[in-house]
Amino acid sequence: MYVQDYDAEDQRHLPEEEKTRGLLFLSAHHSFGDGVSSICLALAMSDEYGREYFVPGKDAKPWESWFIRFLFPFYIPYILYLTMGTFADSNFLTKKKQEKGLSGVLNVASSNNIDLRVMKGLSKKIGVTINDIMASALSAAMY
Repeated sequence: MYVQDYDAEDQRHLPEEEKTRGLLFLSAHHSFGDGVSSICLALAMSDEYGREYFVPGKDAKPWESWFIRFLFPFYIPYILYLTMGTFADSNFLTKKKQEKGLSGVLNVASSNNIDLRVMKGLSKKIGVTINDIMASALSAAMY
């Protein structure tokens, strides 16, 4: 995770209280959570959103918390058993990066607000999801 101060040139027209004050970069494996979970995590860390903003849930009872803490050490051998026979990820997306190493170049792209109605119409017209369109647009912008 990386956080930095941010003064975007495209926000000069906004009142001071509406300007973005920082950037948060979070790089995590998809098993950590989906996009919605990641956004909720970032919002939960901000001062602007409290627990009441999110879907209500219940906290673990003290005995449940202690039970999990007690059982976890017994789960470690099972985790080791599952992972001992696995190999490093070598799918077609990461294989070249593993061979050549990372470049150290950071690509960043941004855009103005995108009208969801336009994206919805486009997704229905070409028969793909909105997520497919946005991923393609981001991929093209980053290339």
